[in-house]
Amino acid sequence: KRMDNLNAERHGDKLRKGFRFFVDDEDDFQLESLLQALCFLEVGSAFVPGKPWERHSEGGALGPRRVDDVALLPEDAKEVLASLLDAADREA
Repeated sequence: KRMDNLNAERHGDKLRKGFRFFVDDEDDFQLESLLQALCFLEVGSAFVPGKPWERHSEGGALGPRRVDDVALLPEDAKEVLASLLDAADREA
């Protein structure tokens, strides 16, 4: 039987459902948000792939997109970007 990971129950999370590919491919170290923040810092935009649980959120589906406005970055990427900018300010 084929497993549908896009609608699979997330461990301990009732609000978010699904995985992009496989449960084992989960981003445990939040490297995706780090990469998005670094790309945004370097070139002023970042690729943001849609999360499976965003498909069912209010306001419609959020698919993969290129973001060039800080407000449109995911919350965790905004936090990483803010800490990178703070570190850069302290060095200057």
